[in-house]
Amino acid sequence: MPDSVTSSGPAEPNSSAANFLGALFNFSANPALKGQASAFLRTQADVLDTIEPVLLDWFRRRRESIAEANRFVAAFEQSGNSPDLFKAQQEWAAGIFQRLAADVAAYQSTVTRLFESARITEPAASQPAEASRGAIKPLAAKAS
Repeated sequence: MPDSVTSSGPAEPNSSAANFLGALFNFSANPALKGQASAFLRTQADVLDTIEPVLLDWFRRRRESIAEANRFVAAFEQSGNSPDLFKAQQEWAAGIFQRLAADVAAYQSTVTRLFESARITEPAASQPAEASRGAIKPLAAKAS
């Protein structure tokens, strides 16, 4: 039977896990963690703010792709003239490459912005992480 389940009643938390989580989220005992939750949530919001317009543009380009494919299929079905069909195919293919170029540019721009944002916040975030590792070591020693 797992440590957290007893036959006499409801589940009780594993004491070493409870001690670890208590120490981990006890901000007064571990000052290195102060502000980390807020910083994490701000970072998540920044990532979503960065990615949202890129995804909306990507969806718009996918809709354009479907519309152009429909136009090409209609031209293919109605055309008895090979020059018209060839022109429709060229326009369809040109649209594909334009959207592909826009996708690549959007990807590169987004990744660059996210890495720049991470580089700006990294030094401040790495120091508390090292300090918190030191605070957790005694708990790991207790558990063993």
